[in-house]
Formats: sequence, structure tokens, C-alpha cells
Amino acid sequence: MNTPYCRRDIVFYLFVLAGALLLGGCNLSREPAEATIPVNEGTLAAETVAAQLTQAVGAATPTAGKPTVTMIPFTQMPPQATAQASQTPTAGTPSTSTPVPNATYLPTGPAAAATLPPLPNYKLRRQDDFSDEAGWHTEEQDNFVFKFQDGGYLITVNIPNAYIWSIWDRDFSDTRQEVEGSWEGGPQDGYYGLVCRHQDGQNYYGLAISSTGAYRILKNKEGTMEFLADGMAPAGIIRSGETNRVTADCIGETLSLYANGRLLAQVQDDDFETGVVGLLAGTKLVTGFTARFDNYALFSP
Repeated sequence: MNTPYCRRDIVFYLFVLAGALLLGGCNLSREPAEATIPVNEGTLAAETVAAQLTQAVGAATPTAGKPTVTMIPFTQMPPQATAQASQTPTAGTPSTSTPVPNATYLPTGPAAAATLPPLPNYKLRRQDDFSDEAGWHTEEQDNFVFKFQDGGYLITVNIPNAYIWSIWDRDFSDTRQEVEGSWEGGPQDGYYGLVCRHQDGQNYYGLAISSTGAYRILKNKEGTMEFLADGMAPAGIIRSGETNRVTADCIGETLSLYANGRLLAQVQDDDFETGVVGLLAGTKLVTGFTARFDNYALFSP
């Protein structure tokens, strides 16, 4: 895990030229500080939070040694596509040989009945019911909490407009992840789900749902958050106040989000080809959201 920090080296230069006194300036440099998290069985690790504030929020200087989060001004960063059955390409559509829709939404009708397809060539790579309370990060701070509780794994986000995650530090390309998630406390509009192709704190995909029935597929690229899909599921697919099975397929250039076996959104994007995987939770304007996770599974070819 790379924890960015900032060091100011201020050097003043004094010159006397023709009786005039000139004062020189300030140089700000950044250097990454390497930090490791103890791993379980040599391959398991968890990164606590995203690495940097987004450009949309404005530049910020994190405190050395303190994790930061990916923060999003939700009212200022709408998805490029509006909710409709099909979407024509718009500016910012991923660069491909054939232009593709920025997002495909399935709000009503027969399209909403699309179900989770089998992947016969995929093998189970990891399965965890969190009962052994190992292999995922645990930490409690004012801004976030990661902990095992009552046979599950909890992530609490105490920062507005922010996403944090816990990951398995092993690279994959094409993956299917599944997890049982639910609202555990705090505001109902918080999000829980999965992260894929996480390369660092500024570059990854997230696929998540909310107990309110909302869902989104997001991309953080070079510290700027973009919602590739953002909408409301048809009534009854996401069960408010209950456990929901969230599935995230990151296969080729296609990202697909499912809830309880039903397709919610599918987008095309080719910015990230590989990265690590894991769990994701986020807030909107109100803090204190807690998500509960159970029965995680990871599949890949």
C-alpha cells in the first residue's frame, strides 16, 4: 500500500542587485512512502482506504501516515449517460475501435429480467464466510472501521461522499465476484459492493448497490471519479433492509452489476485491464454508514 505524504522544502535565496532585495519561492515535492500491511498466509492483504482526494473536490494534502479516502461531490459528477434503454456514445466514451454505448440501463420490461449467466470456464479462486476472522483488514478509527462481527465483516464509513475498501492483494484480469451485503446501520443511502481492477488508490472500478434500490458502477481514474452507470433498480430486485447478493463481472471491456441474480447495469470501459479485487463501501452526504458482508466468492478463468 502506498501512503502519499507531502514534504515542504523551503529555501530562501537572497540577492542584492542594484540595491533591490528579492525573496525566492517555495517548492513542493511528493514522494511515496512504502508501507506494508501484515498478510495472512503470505498472499492475503487488505488496503484500508482509497489513496487520494479527487480533483473535483480540490487538491488536499494528506497527513503523513494517515490513510485518506476517495471523495466524490455527488451533486457535481453525474454519469455521462442518462437512464434509458439505450444510450448513444457521448464525449468521454472509452476509446475503442467501434464506438459503444457509455452504459446500458435496464429499468423496466423484459430487459429487467436478464439473469446472471453461467461462466463454465471460471474456477473458484477464493471463498470466505468470514468465520475465521482472518485475511481482511481490521482497524478502528474516527473516519472508518473495519472489523469482524457475528460471523460477518463490517465496514463503517464516517466521512461524507467517500468510498473505502478492503482488498485481496493479488492481481486478476477477468473476474466474477459475489458477496452477500446488507445495511447494518447509519443512513440507508450508503452503498456496498465490490471493487475490481484496483491498481492503486487513484485507479479502479467499483460496482455497488444501496438499500434504497440505487446502484452505480464507478471509475476512479487518476484521482477523478466518474459514474459510468447510476440509477434505481426496478422494484423488488434490491430488497431494502434485507441481505442482497451482489455480483460484479469485470470481463474484457465489459463491467456488469447484478443484484440477487438480476442484471442492473452493464457498461463498456477499457481503461483498466488488471488489478486486485475486494469489498467496497461508500457514503453520500450523511456519514456513519455501516455495511455488512458475508459469503464472498471470487472466480476467474
